[in-house]
Amino acid sequence: MDDNQKPGQQSNPTQNSIDDLVKELSRPQTAPAPGAIPPAGGIPRPSAPLAPTPTPLTPPKPVSSPKPVPPPNLPKEYQSNIRTMADDISKIKAGQQPQGVPVPRKIEPSKPPAPSVKPSVPTPPAPPTGGPKISMPAPLAAQPLKPSMPPKPVPVPVPVPPPAPAPKSETPPAPASSGNRVMMLMALLAVVVLGGVAYWYFMIRTPVEVAIETPTPTATSEPTATPILGLAAIFPERGGAIILPPGRDTTPDPNTSQAFRTAFEVQPLPIGKFSMLGLQGSTASASQSAEMDIWDLLLISGPSTYRPIEGADSAILLFKQTEGFDASGKSMTSLERRLVLISEVESLESVNINEGIIPIHFAGIFGHDPNKSKGSFLETNYQGVTIRYKNFPYPDRSLDYAVIPYQDKNYLVLAGSREAMFATIDAFLVPGK
Repeated sequence: MDDNQKPGQQSNPTQNSIDDLVKELSRPQTAPAPGAIPPAGGIPRPSAPLAPTPTPLTPPKPVSSPKPVPPPNLPKEYQSNIRTMADDISKIKAGQQPQGVPVPRKIEPSKPPAPSVKPSVPTPPAPPTGGPKISMPAPLAAQPLKPSMPPKPVPVPVPVPPPAPAPKSETPPAPASSGNRVMMLMALLAVVVLGGVAYWYFMIRTPVEVAIETPTPTATSEPTATPILGLAAIFPERGGAIILPPGRDTTPDPNTSQAFRTAFEVQPLPIGKFSMLGLQGSTASASQSAEMDIWDLLLISGPSTYRPIEGADSAILLFKQTEGFDASGKSMTSLERRLVLISEVESLESVNINEGIIPIHFAGIFGHDPNKSKGSFLETNYQGVTIRYKNFPYPDRSLDYAVIPYQDKNYLVLAGSREAMFATIDAFLVPGK
């Protein structure tokens, strides 16, 4: 019985058990002596309902902080140029290329933000094993932890550009020293001396002639072709020879011209071509003198102006023309032969032609009727050659004469038609002749 229990009162076993438990809990924690603790079976259990066993608290999962983004690979250093107008002007005057002042600049990488500190989760106490079970009040709901703010990034300091250099004052170049003047004078003297030596060596000095023995060339005889000159080269076609009748090959006779015309009318001749005729006498002696006397035989008593000089070049040509006119003056095709006489003369001044007697001396030789001649001689120009002519009565029968210069010589040409005269001038002007 408890000492505090009053007499006459009955003790409640349940109340006593609670009081003992409160005392036990309020007692200081001292290790009880062995054997002092009563056995568990002797202690009455409270009739109060047992509180549910608390489950261990599960710690919340830590919030994963975002990983810091690695900074880009920036250049550690770059160059910067600072130029001023005064500096550029001074370098241009000095003959240098304008350049600025190089200023290196370093780039500091930004520091990554500090990682956030994870909140420590308290470790729940281990549940007691054995002993009396104490009903604990219901645990309060855990309040969510506020996320810690990451620290602000440290601002990167902006590099301050160095101050621009002060413009340099332009100073005039210092005058050349006396030493530079002496060097320039010496260089000029050296150039003058070298020029004088070169002038003497190349212009005044006479080179020494070195005798070089050259082999004597052996003379070889080569056959030289005899050039064909004069009228024979211009008119290479040869016709037949006209044999004059006996008694008329050495003595001028009016019938000689008629015999001559009868002979050349039967000569073969292509159209538009020339043929050089030859003359033969009835005897050998007459044949030798025929070439020289042809003009006397044909011209009869003509003036000596028309006769070739001794040893001069002359020719009697036959030409077959195509131009013709009928009695009314209409053009037609005619295949008649016309005579052309060519004689070399000394000069143009020596040709003194009396146009009034030409029809009298030449009409019979060329086969024209003197009675059909009307008017005086007229003048025309062909290929730069002046031609004097008179028709009987049309150009297919005419007396044309002209002086043609060729190879430093002058040739008097007498033709029996306009077409024959034009063809003769063309033959003289052919290139290569």
